[in-house]
Amino acid sequence: MLTSASLVSAAPCTIAYHSPLTGLLQECDCGGGRKGGVARLKAHIDGIRSGHAAAALVSPGNWLNNYYPDIAADSLCFRLLPSFQFDAIAVGPLDLINGPDFFTILGKPDSLPWVNCNLTCDGRALASAARIISKQWGSILVTGAVSETSLHALCPAGIPPGIAVEDPVAALIRVAERAPASVSAIVVVSYLDAGQEQLFLECCDPSRAVILLHGGDISRLDSARSKASRMVAQMGQGGRCVSIIEYSGSEHAFRHTQETLDSIHPQDLDMAYIVDIHFRIRGMPGRELASLQAPRPAHKAGTRHLPLLTLYYAPGCPDCHRLITDALAPLEKRGNLRLELVDVSVPENYGKLVTAQRKTGVSTRGLPVALFNGKLADGIEAIRIIIEQLSRTGGRMQ
Repeated sequence: MLTSASLVSAAPCTIAYHSPLTGLLQECDCGGGRKGGVARLKAHIDGIRSGHAAAALVSPGNWLNNYYPDIAADSLCFRLLPSFQFDAIAVGPLDLINGPDFFTILGKPDSLPWVNCNLTCDGRALASAARIISKQWGSILVTGAVSETSLHALCPAGIPPGIAVEDPVAALIRVAERAPASVSAIVVVSYLDAGQEQLFLECCDPSRAVILLHGGDISRLDSARSKASRMVAQMGQGGRCVSIIEYSGSEHAFRHTQETLDSIHPQDLDMAYIVDIHFRIRGMPGRELASLQAPRPAHKAGTRHLPLLTLYYAPGCPDCHRLITDALAPLEKRGNLRLELVDVSVPENYGKLVTAQRKTGVSTRGLPVALFNGKLADGIEAIRIIIEQLSRTGGRMQ
């Protein structure tokens, strides 16, 4: 059993927790100076990582949106997620809005620190039930739970096919009972009803410190008292706020500060550029997006002598897709070139485009961009000139 003495730490446990992005990649002028957006959130999280080196970085999930169908934007949200380097990411109802396969393939729960203790897909856990985060001040256990009510409320089609929802209170109690005595606090990212939250707290060992974080706001609860004290600070959506929570086990005391991502807050420029490209050239239907993102086979033996054309594209670029399917893929099939596709919505691939720009001394204005014969071709018309040359010469270099 955890005792009050075992909670004593020289420094308070510190948690950084942001408001859900809910698919709002761009800054949103929603009043109060809270513009948000994924590029501002990334810059702010990086700043916290520098200024609060000991902070545990926890994401509430709900990275996708239910306002309008946009598979390309949802895909980009999940592709950008690894660059944040969160210590734990709770599965929110909106993360399942495109179905469990979309979450498993693009959300990558096998390699990213997703947590949830009560959702399964075809009999298998959707994510790790909990994660223990260890810092200089000690350790916390982070878990998450989602109710059927929240799934019905946020997902237009209700509970996604294949998803089963265990009683969240029973699942949370099981996780809490199995938590090592060494953890300073149990942190729960909650998408539960108020009654379910209260029931969980009443069933918890009263000597356990519980910090309850909500998907749309933040609550702090100290269950070491017979009746939990509670403070709620509204956080909104679109990644517009970040809260810093400090818990001192020796005093059973919380301190909570909330920071907004206002209009003067810096943006992560690489991420801002990727998002800007996406929204300037968006519009590809989901079926075409899936075909463009399908893995490409390795070049066959004996094709090394063919000229190599590297095309920098983005999933939301209809011109890129038409260029690939109508011109470049047929040329590759006829043996006129070797084609390499580089998706610049992936942060590390965007870095490859920047490197190509520096080497060639060409600043490109958008997509598509092609690297051929040591030169960058900026835009679809410039690339078509190369295509005509390759078609005319049969792939022979001139």
